[in-house]
Amino acid sequence: MSHDQRTGAVVGVVVLVLLALGGGAGPSAAQAGRVKRPHASRRGSCRVPRLTGLVVAAARRDVAKAGCRLRLRGAPVQTAEIQTIARQIPRAGQRGRLITAWVNPLCVGQGANGPPSGEPIFAPGPSELVTGLFVAGGPLVLTSAPSCVLRPGVPGPGTITITDPATGAVIATSTVADGQLATFPLPPGTYTISGTFDNVIGNGQRAQTSETVSIPGGEIVRQDVTLPIP
Repeated sequence: MSHDQRTGAVVGVVVLVLLALGGGAGPSAAQAGRVKRPHASRRGSCRVPRLTGLVVAAARRDVAKAGCRLRLRGAPVQTAEIQTIARQIPRAGQRGRLITAWVNPLCVGQGANGPPSGEPIFAPGPSELVTGLFVAGGPLVLTSAPSCVLRPGVPGPGTITITDPATGAVIATSTVADGQLATFPLPPGTYTISGTFDNVIGNGQRAQTSETVSIPGGEIVRQDVTLPIP
């Protein structure tokens, strides 16, 4: 064998070895597939935004922006700009494809809720009257809450006067601030509670109204003065 023939044979063997080892060649199909799909298990997922506490309309916008899908449960959506999200799965910050969110109900209430329901309210104790000045009524208000339980309003400022309905004699009087109740120790009997409301003005004068209450012996009686408004 000549020198040139021996050189060509050696070169051919080297080339075959390099091809067998993959040296100098591009990545195999399997390798290329692995490079293209480094996170195949996360394909199609999104980072879950926080929806709890948002109104439904805002929750929908945030879910769409994050590239997730949204499934609503709980109360039917009547007003998406008012009803809020109570809870969600998965939690904010996790990764997922589908977010399930529970919607709070739409509640219809008054502008002013007035005093606690069921008055007069009796409790064992000394003979006394607990009372405040409440406004009740006003335009309907739409809210969203875990449950549509009517909560009492807040007593307002003004003057409370206790009189004897038989004689008209003033027995006691008290000035109350916003959010404050008044307590009157009274003998058992029937009384008129008159309220002058500092925060309600009509025809240039403070609004007034009254209630009648009977106080038995050994009872604390809760009876507020309520001013209805249209």
